[in-house]
Amino acid sequence: MVRLFSRWKGTKMQITKKLFKEYTGREPENDDLERCNCKKAGLLGHQQCGWCKVRNIPVYECYQCSKVYVHGGKHEDWDKELKRWKNENNRNI
Repeated sequence: MVRLFSRWKGTKMQITKKLFKEYTGREPENDDLERCNCKKAGLLGHQQCGWCKVRNIPVYECYQCSKVYVHGGKHEDWDKELKRWKNENNRNI
């Protein structure tokens, strides 16, 4: 099996309720923990599973992970693009 993006492999650490709340500021709901610890993260049908190692949040909550999946590139590239867009449009988001 080939993973679409290796950065989305399940993390080596197990995401527990305590860690999830510590990093996200909220309690896990429904299948949050299952998606964060998914062994198939990055495979077809599991692109939104896994843990974003850059931001320490679930992949499905990371705007950059979604952009990286759709358009390629790196988190840092999309951070620069977002800053440029905010400056050009006088946005503070």
